[in-house]
Amino acid sequence: MTQTCGGIKAFRTMCYKKRLCGLILLALLAFFRPAAAEDAARPCTPAARVFETTICREDVTTEQAHIEAIRQQYEEQGLDSEKALKTRSLERLREIVWNTALEHKFGAGTLEPTVEEIDLFNNTFRQSLDGSYAKNKATARKIENLIASGNYPKDKESELRSVLATIEKSLAFYEEKQSYKEKMPPEYHDMIVEAERGLAKTMMQEWKINKALYEEYGGRLVERDGAIEPVDAMSKFLAYIRGAGKLKIIDPEFTDLFKDMEIFIAGPHEPLPPAGDGKYSEYFSSPVKAARQ
Repeated sequence: MTQTCGGIKAFRTMCYKKRLCGLILLALLAFFRPAAAEDAARPCTPAARVFETTICREDVTTEQAHIEAIRQQYEEQGLDSEKALKTRSLERLREIVWNTALEHKFGAGTLEPTVEEIDLFNNTFRQSLDGSYAKNKATARKIENLIASGNYPKDKESELRSVLATIEKSLAFYEEKQSYKEKMPPEYHDMIVEAERGLAKTMMQEWKINKALYEEYGGRLVERDGAIEPVDAMSKFLAYIRGAGKLKIIDPEFTDLFKDMEIFIAGPHEPLPPAGDGKYSEYFSSPVKAARQ
């Protein structure tokens, strides 16, 4: 059990690394978006319509004037820039449709995290990462000792080495991050603090949305990337968007708008733990529970 928990914590820390890098890129994309006053003067090529609101293609694609700078950012991360830009446009449209539906269902601004909630989540999550590092380090030592004992058959030893490799990657990321903090100038610290706070805001909002959907629709809960998500509630909310929202995809490029979400909802998912399992029953009771997950 200790080995498995260590592996999960390590995996969640790597997910945090990916989301932090992604957040910095998304911040850059947001920076290059035109101002609201400029948006009003721009033409609108209809991409989709939901709840009697037309969403323009220009709202979800990167401006041509900045396309090379964005491509370079993607390529520096080893990504196919053309594919990444198209994926980003699809994600942006999905986000706008989803948020429009959330406003209609729950009211404008009701699911926005407050400053106090963001700070609480950020501080708790940071403490959780620090605690996970210490636990993962201890777990790594235990697994090393188990492997060194030679008491396990090859298949079990292979499993232990796999868990150990995952934990070691997490430890290496944490240590690299701490090393950068010590060596880099103050402005770097400010950038990291801002990015971490932005990530905390995103995660806090995701938690509030999932909580609202779960309380509204109920259903199964499953774990993904260290977070718990209400898959049945998501499915019912998609039906609400298509039904009450009369969703219409106008631009054929966005025909598969919710395909990835539908694949996730369909599963397969690992069986849920026994009824009353603390991890699931308490997850939506407090953002602190989520931050420590």
